[in-house]
Amino acid sequence: MTGKTHMSVGLAASSLLLKHPKSRVEFGIFLGFAVIGALMPDVDQKQSTLGHFINVVMISILIGLIALKVIGIVPQYSSYIQNSILLKSLFQAVTADILGMSNFFTIIGCVLIIINIIVARITGHRKFAHSFLGFISFSVGIFLLFGMLVLKPFVIGYISHLAIDLLNYKEEKLFFPSKFGVCLNLVRTGGAIDHALGFCAVAVFLALNLS
Repeated sequence: MTGKTHMSVGLAASSLLLKHPKSRVEFGIFLGFAVIGALMPDVDQKQSTLGHFINVVMISILIGLIALKVIGIVPQYSSYIQNSILLKSLFQAVTADILGMSNFFTIIGCVLIIINIIVARITGHRKFAHSFLGFISFSVGIFLLFGMLVLKPFVIGYISHLAIDLLNYKEEKLFFPSKFGVCLNLVRTGGAIDHALGFCAVAVFLALNLS
């Protein structure tokens, strides 16, 4: 499926299955992580121009959020966040979790995400990043970094990617490192059904959020 279809389905699925945060800042982050989750499995490829662009944007956003959290726990920089209403709201939303995660877990989560991306690139398309192992590993990294608020939309987005990629003609190695792959041979990437699925997902997303 195309990146646009994955984003649309991830947003629609998250809006349909999860309760929306009340504040606009938290809702924006909610949607952002639904998109990151929906695109994360394709971090294992960089052949196409669109794929490269999506990866650069997604990784840049993730790095920015990580930087925001790291800056927020460094005393000499935290005052800048406290003095900015927007940054303060964004920081509080990104770092909100009920478990009181320590800085140690933040570092572990960051390292885990980086390792996952490297492994995904090394193993190739539709292997580690398109497997249950990759899904769990990326999800744990996101949870350690940002907590439960963003984990839920990320998980829904990620699962939606794996689910609709099953419709394609190329196998997903869902049980990686096993070589066994799964595909239904129903939809070609960039074909009419692919675009129709994306259009329907956009319609569902708008209907749920504009009503």
